[in-house]
Amino acid sequence: MESHMDLRISYFPGKFIQGNHAVKELDQFIQLFGGRPYLLVTPSMKRVVEEYGYDRYDHEFMRRPCCWKVIDELVERIRDQDYTVIVGIGGGKIVDIAKAAADKLDLKVILVPTVAASSAAFSACSVIYTEDNIEESVYYEKHSPDVLLLDNSLIMGAGTRHLVAGMGDALAVYFEAKGCVRSGAENSLHAKQTFCALAMCDYCLDTLLQYGLEAKTACDKKTITPAVERIIELNLLSAGIAFEGGGLAAAHAIHNGLTILPKVRQYLHGEVVAFGVLSELHLTHADPEETDRIYTFCEKIGLPTTLAQIGAGDMTPEVLKEVAQAVYHDPYLHHEGSDITVEDIYDAMSAADAMGRDRKAVAK
Repeated sequence: MESHMDLRISYFPGKFIQGNHAVKELDQFIQLFGGRPYLLVTPSMKRVVEEYGYDRYDHEFMRRPCCWKVIDELVERIRDQDYTVIVGIGGGKIVDIAKAAADKLDLKVILVPTVAASSAAFSACSVIYTEDNIEESVYYEKHSPDVLLLDNSLIMGAGTRHLVAGMGDALAVYFEAKGCVRSGAENSLHAKQTFCALAMCDYCLDTLLQYGLEAKTACDKKTITPAVERIIELNLLSAGIAFEGGGLAAAHAIHNGLTILPKVRQYLHGEVVAFGVLSELHLTHADPEETDRIYTFCEKIGLPTTLAQIGAGDMTPEVLKEVAQAVYHDPYLHHEGSDITVEDIYDAMSAADAMGRDRKAVAK
């Protein structure tokens, strides 16, 4: 994607709808966009698709990685079928496949995310993996999703862990945008940060600290409260505005480096990003009071604060050095600054883990 550092750029979905049982509104948007949809649906949503009668449309149930093989096969399968819109109903991989395929076919795209574990459904890009589920690249679509439809009831059904992981991903936006601005780095649209996005970064951090624990507690009880609805919106909309218009930096680079380890890839994106945030705080020599506040937040809502909590507790110094090397070569890392070394990254991750373990020991 071409760089436009002389411009400030943010993208936004065409329409945003949120509410309890909002999926019942899907048909009006299908009709708005020509009435000839192809539905990609995660298997866990089979009952919902049948209940609302959406199985009358052409559809398939899919649980596959968002890789070019899957996307290209889908594009070839439906290319000549006169569809007007692709509908993605599912988690991050389903919505990313739907976005990429719709972009390749110049079709409208409607997304109904069934988890609030990241802001993937908001963005105008798809994270592409290998067939072995290792992150490979980012594909930038020509425009944002046409409709982002959030059904609180469906998203709550995914459980607390996914909602909390989304808070981990959203936690990063404030610190990463600050790093991008400090270093003069581009945002996720290869342009300057918009003031709207930077304001949204502040909003995300403040709202997480104020309502995150309340939302987590309500989700544990399977109760949709204003706090839950607020955090669902934040994870899927506000953090999307913030990360696309603000930019990614060390937290996501550290996530990407850690996921070279097979055990870490078993954890949710936002869980690993949360540890990346803590490492970023050490990497950038953050104010101790701010660092304490973020550790406390993570501990209260159940986000990882140690390497052991993301499957890397038995990592040797040699392996950690390999991870640090991978982080160093990640393009997001140097949005934080050009003078960061492999040793700095190694020390930051080690310090983040040590502080997390020390705090746990004291809490006992």
